[in-house]
Amino acid sequence: MSLLHCPDEILIQISQYLLRRPDFNAFIQISSRLYSIFNDDLYGENVEVHGSNALLWAAKCGHANTVRNMLSMGANTEVKTSMQRYTPLHLVAAQGSPIIAQHLLDYGADPEAKDSMSQTPLHIAVRCGHTLVMRCLVEGGSELDPKDNIGDTPLWNLLNNSDADDIYDTLLYLISKGADQGEIHVRRSEPRCSLSKFVEIETFRDLRNRLRRDNVP
Repeated sequence: MSLLHCPDEILIQISQYLLRRPDFNAFIQISSRLYSIFNDDLYGENVEVHGSNALLWAAKCGHANTVRNMLSMGANTEVKTSMQRYTPLHLVAAQGSPIIAQHLLDYGADPEAKDSMSQTPLHIAVRCGHTLVMRCLVEGGSELDPKDNIGDTPLWNLLNNSDADDIYDTLLYLISKGADQGEIHVRRSEPRCSLSKFVEIETFRDLRNRLRRDNVP
């Protein structure tokens, strides 16, 4: 009889004799059936033994199915990387998947978690130009004006070094949700801010004119 024709119960008993992790991994990769039988066990082991680190990897790489499976197995949504102290939400804010961001928020991930620089996922999403993730975070309850270790807010990240394709639309969205637009008028004069890096003076004037046009105070 072929191994793959054995009942699930027999396959599970066989797996218990594979004490070395490489042997077990090779075993479950023989076929999609074996993988499906032991898939939940793998996720559960990662949650219980490895501190949900697979969730960090999946969020960083944009693997929505893995994120969903890890969360369904009880993965810790606040697990952090060792150096930058990124949570899965920080990583997906940099990666750009609104689907994963929403999964994490639905399972209780904290949108105001801070990394080693005291930046929230919103800081990162705005800086990276991932507007759909930004909207998920804002709708999920993220504070609009959190400050990092050097006093920068997400709005400052947007104006100073964002990769957003349309700064104006993102700016208008954040202000419409209540972000402090004083960043636009005050901080551009800071010594560490060069207008060439921040926004050209014509762009700055255009932003102010467009805000007035759209009746944003």
